[in-house]
Amino acid sequence: GTAILSETPEIHGVEFMLTRRAITPAVGQKLLDRLAWWERYAAGQNAQFNGMVGHGNQAGGLANIFEKSLGSAMKGGTTPLRAVYE
Repeated sequence: GTAILSETPEIHGVEFMLTRRAITPAVGQKLLDRLAWWERYAAGQNAQFNGMVGHGNQAGGLANIFEKSLGSAMKGGTTPLRAVYE
């Protein structure tokens, strides 16, 4: 099977876990570039990309974005990171 992580902002803070598994340095860099894009995009929008979890996530027991991002990254399993798409 193939695992797809479709919400790049959901892995903010744990990208190092995925770049380590990239099949090439270029693929790992594409992930970092995508996250940098999200950071620039969120700065000009009514969006959150600052390491904080929303109120609903806090009420559900998450203390910080790192915990949320760990869960999101784990959904991809342990397979190599083969591609990053816009």
